[in-house]
Amino acid sequence: MLLSHSKQFLFVHIAKTGGTSIRDALSQYRWGHRYAAAQFISNKMSQLCGHKIGSRFPRHSRIIAAKEMLPEDFFYGLY
Repeated sequence: MLLSHSKQFLFVHIAKTGGTSIRDALSQYRWGHRYAAAQFISNKMSQLCGHKIGSRFPRHSRIIAAKEMLPEDFFYGLY
C-alpha cells in the first residue's frame, strides 16, 4: 500500500497483479507531507532494531487497514 499526501492517493497493492511496477512508478510521490522526514527516520529505525512500530502500511495491506488508521475525512478524500 502506498499513500501520497501531496497527490492525495492511496495505492492498494494486490498480490500477483503487477503491483510492484505500479508501486515503483508511483513511489516518487509517497513523500511530501509534513511528517515525511519523521516517518522515514521511524521506518529506518524500526528496520534496524527489528521492531515493528507501524510507521507505514505493509506492501499487501488491505484497504480496511488504511480506513481504520487514517482520519475519516482524509481517507474519503483520497483517490
